[in-house]
Amino acid sequence: MTREEILNLEGKIIEKELFQLMFESECVMNFQNCGMSGLKKGYNWFIVTLIDGTEVNLYCIE
Repeated sequence: MTREEILNLEGKIIEKELFQLMFESECVMNFQNCGMSGLKKGYNWFIVTLIDGTEVNLYCIE
């Protein structure tokens, strides 16, 4: 996935398959599982950090 594709996912609920695509991306430096979201009930909150330091908040059912 490109940086722009990942940035467009900010705040969205995504499928687990997209995590694999992001994991394979050269622009991703880190994934952080922040646990259950307080904003989106029933979903886990993840922060994806890009190599330029930009953080993207995502939500997924685990």
